[in-house]
Amino acid sequence: MNLLNFFIDELGTADRKEKFSTHYILSGCMVNEYSREWLKIRSDQIKFKYWGKTDIVFHSREIGRKSGVFSILKVTSNFLSVGIPSLSIKVEDIQNALTEVAFVTKKNFDIEEQIADLLVYGAKLKLKGKKIEQMNEYEKNIYKIMNQKLFKMHPETGEKKKKFYSSINSFEVLP
Repeated sequence: MNLLNFFIDELGTADRKEKFSTHYILSGCMVNEYSREWLKIRSDQIKFKYWGKTDIVFHSREIGRKSGVFSILKVTSNFLSVGIPSLSIKVEDIQNALTEVAFVTKKNFDIEEQIADLLVYGAKLKLKGKKIEQMNEYEKNIYKIMNQKLFKMHPETGEKKKKFYSSINSFEVLP
């Protein structure tokens, strides 16, 4: 049996009385066992390569702000065009690690929840209706990736599955 795991991360609080959190967004990442193991291994390789340890959490806020361990992204203002030669980091490594896979439990470092955390920031940008031209490069990338990861029905889906899948709305704003 092909077992699927579903990991969820949230942004904001669900309490309507909360004044500092105007939005509550849920994001999920569904993976099978094989992909889950591959994601864990690959993310640990990336973490060890750039930070020398694996207890790093890919957290969208810190990446976007280039704070905490992600302050290495401040090394040069045009790192996307040249990489970070002083750290032997090629531009392709940065793109693969931070923009292509769209990589929480803060205690057990589940990569799937970290992915959900990154994607939820893209959902926040979409919900707020932030215009692409107002976004920084990180926001543009995470927004693009989040939109690519939304559920879309495959054109060759059979009629029975189409009927079932047509009820799925992958991005919905609830009152």
